[in-house]
Formats: sequence, C-alpha cells, structure tokens
Amino acid sequence: ESELNGIYDTNANKEGKLDKAGFLSLYNAIDDLFEDVDEEEDEEDRESEVKRALLAVLEQWNRDEERLPCGLESTEEEDKQILRIATLLEKESSNRIQSSSGGGSVEQEDLNGKWELLYTTSSAMKFNKGLSGIGGSFPNGKFGGLQQTLISSRLISDVEYTERIDVNPSAASFDVRVTGNWDLRQSVSLFTGQPTTVFSFEPGQVIYGPTKTKADHWKSLGPLTMLDITYLDNNLRIMRGNTATDSVFVFRRC
Repeated sequence: ESELNGIYDTNANKEGKLDKAGFLSLYNAIDDLFEDVDEEEDEEDRESEVKRALLAVLEQWNRDEERLPCGLESTEEEDKQILRIATLLEKESSNRIQSSSGGGSVEQEDLNGKWELLYTTSSAMKFNKGLSGIGGSFPNGKFGGLQQTLISSRLISDVEYTERIDVNPSAASFDVRVTGNWDLRQSVSLFTGQPTTVFSFEPGQVIYGPTKTKADHWKSLGPLTMLDITYLDNNLRIMRGNTATDSVFVFRRC
C-alpha cells in the first residue's frame, strides 16, 4: 500500500490532486508495477496488488471535498481507467464469480451485510447527482454517500439503500432510505454469452423525513434493478449494468 501511495504522490499536482495527465501517469505506473512482478512470485500477492491499486485510487478520489464522492463528478477519462482496472481484477482467480461455473456457488448469504458504494460510472446516477435525485434538488443539499444493507433468510430477502444528503448547515443533513426486495438469478450475459449471476432489486418505498412514497415508478432507481455481479470476494463486489457493461458499481463491505 505504501508503494501505491508513493506512486500517487509522485503523480499528483501541487494541490495533491490528479489532473488528466497525472491520472494517466498513475495508471501507467500501476501497469508497470504489475508487469514487474516476478513470474515465480506468489499469485495471491499479485492479485492483491490489483485490488489495492483500485482501492487506493478510489480512496484518494473520495477524499476530494471539492467533488461529489463515488465518482458522480468524475471525468470520462477517469471512468475509462477505472473500468480497465476493474476488468483486470475480474480476471483474477480470487474472483468467486470467475472461478465458479457461471457463478453458481454464490448464494444470497454470501452478500448479506452492509456495503458502501465506492465508485460508479452510471450515467443515470451522475445525471441525478445521487441515487434518489433528492440531493441535487434540495436547497443547499448534495449527495454524501450511499450504503447498501442486504438481509436474506428462508423467509425474507430485504434490501435497504441509505443515501446521505449533506446540507448546509450540517445539522440539517438527512438520510434517504430506499427499501425493497432482492434476489440472485442465474442468466446468460447478453454480451459474452456466458453464464452470469444477476443481482435483482425490486424497489418498495422511498423514505425521507416524514415522506414515504412508493418506489416502483421512481425512475432514478432503474440502473440498480438488474446488475450482473462480475467480481466478488470477502469484502469487495463489482457489478455491471445488465444491458450496459460500461455502467459499473464498486461496493466494499463495511
């Protein structure tokens, strides 16, 4: 991790941030880092470098208080580079989706728990400046982050998205909760023709303050209703749009 932080610091500008040229230099340095790995080096060490590279970049970006978190104000070039790093990670043997036949070994209980959104390339979330779109329309409000809580048993399959809306003054900040049901389905990718595990979300209600409304016609939730799980390990999950593979969601277990 210290080596990755050193690479970041080397390519950052005077303000400690990455411009387009700095990001490209960073990505090339990460590429070189992977290429320099000895072929006899333990495979798991190499895989962890790919994952650490992705997390290191995203954590640095999410510290930038001048932009919305989770990639909502990222550039097209930044999105492309994250997609490339995600593609590298998806090919690793640590990926439970890749190593299992069609993802068949992945069960709902494997996803149970609380997750936080680290990054998305979703054009809908960028346009709405969040999941619900409320942050961008609320006076002095803005998107402050998104958590996903998954619960499943033989009797229930509940999901709750908690979207933080930061407001000035901070005492007025609040959460938007989106509840519903979720399931895992086995399907065939429209793009690769290979078996895929689909995360299916059926929205129920949108709740904020005293307001509670049905979510079935809440258009901004559409991008999350059907996603292919393309990477999964104990604490990281990558999902792509079922009909648009360049729409990526990166979640980390809390």
